[in-house]
Amino acid sequence: MFMEPERGQQQNWKPLHLGIYFVRILGLLISLLDISWIHRLSWEKLLEDCFLRHSLCLQF
Repeated sequence: MFMEPERGQQQNWKPLHLGIYFVRILGLLISLLDISWIHRLSWEKLLEDCFLRHSLCLQF
């Protein structure tokens, strides 16, 4: 009644399963690093632009 998986399927299942999780976790980490990097750069750029505009306005 219980059907055993074929030998090829049994050997390939675990590495494939772990590979899928590894790729998903790696993609998630890369996307989180990209978001934090872009967020930090945009805030620094925004603060720089505000400071430069404010200092230019005070000169006139």
